[in-house]
Amino acid sequence: MSHAAFHDIPLSLDNLDLRYRVETNLGNALSSVGRFVEALERWDSVIEKHPDFGMAHASKGKALFDYAQHLYDEDQKPIFLKYSHISLNKALELGVEEHAKEFYGNLLIYLNSIANWESISIETSKKIPGRSKLERTYRQWSLDNRLFLNPLNDIEKTANASYDNLHLPSITTLISDTPPEIYGIYNQLKQEYIASRYILFEAIEESQKISLHFSDRQMYLVDMLDARIYRLWVEKAKMAFLGAYAIFDKVAYLINEYWTLGLKTDRIDFRKVWHQNTDCKKGLTGW
Repeated sequence: MSHAAFHDIPLSLDNLDLRYRVETNLGNALSSVGRFVEALERWDSVIEKHPDFGMAHASKGKALFDYAQHLYDEDQKPIFLKYSHISLNKALELGVEEHAKEFYGNLLIYLNSIANWESISIETSKKIPGRSKLERTYRQWSLDNRLFLNPLNDIEKTANASYDNLHLPSITTLISDTPPEIYGIYNQLKQEYIASRYILFEAIEESQKISLHFSDRQMYLVDMLDARIYRLWVEKAKMAFLGAYAIFDKVAYLINEYWTLGLKTDRIDFRKVWHQNTDCKKGLTGW
């Protein structure tokens, strides 16, 4: 179901919360396949429109708890668990479906057993860092669209989330004069993503300007009579998406290096790396 289709669900006295149930369940489905950011958008959408819908708070709280278990940054785990505690507490206060009461209740009991969450504060500063107005605008745009490589940006839009601090955890390896190559691959992957993100920001900013960029002036083009737009910002947007899409193949190189698959570098791409001998017809590999 498309997100716009939620508005087509009739709201009558008999199915007053059907739309919210469907959207909450879509969030659950997205979360179950690892698409947490999109799931969070669905739950937050429900909570914004119907703050008293307990199951949206409950699903969000459980997902935040699960997310925390996968973080290698020990400083961020308590923040996620704090938000999880807030959501679960709110859900049980509002009420959840009968079959879910015991599960969410036990999860809240466990959270209460590991910390006094009321005594743990969360940084809420929204003063965005930056040496110029343009940089601050860029960082705010990245925050608003959850584009920073920072798990915190998945759940909040504060100053602490406005950095690309996501990296690989420590790796135990043989003693060598140089760091493991996997870090170099990840550095490149990360830089290409950040570059694509900024180029997209530039494209969006320039698309809102009335005046042409100087590189678009005095250029002869044939009018195709179909409303095509030829502008520098259009090409920047294309380059941003092409650059972001190319990152998937860089992920394949990282997988090959990390798991020492021994695949030939000229045969690796994101589609083939999961298959036996990089042959898509032979099924998924067993590694």
